[in-house]
Amino acid sequence: MQWELRIHARLAFCRVAKEREFFRIELPEALAHINQLIYGTDNPVDAAICGMKDLFKLYRKYPSSFKKPDEQALKIEEALKGIEPD
Repeated sequence: MQWELRIHARLAFCRVAKEREFFRIELPEALAHINQLIYGTDNPVDAAICGMKDLFKLYRKYPSSFKKPDEQALKIEEALKGIEPD
């Protein structure tokens, strides 16, 4: 199932109308639901760490799709190796 469909299913409880993509929910709560679905955590810091790690995995897999990383990006990637989400 596509992520968009999964997110819509997760947020169905607060959807304003079936035919509209509007939800009555505060942004932090919506992000917590989405992060839980995608990364398995509602902790925003842990989700950000997972997202950054995923981005570097994509870079390593498809380097020609990205601009050449600068030195700072490589330092961030190295630092992320020692960090695990709670």
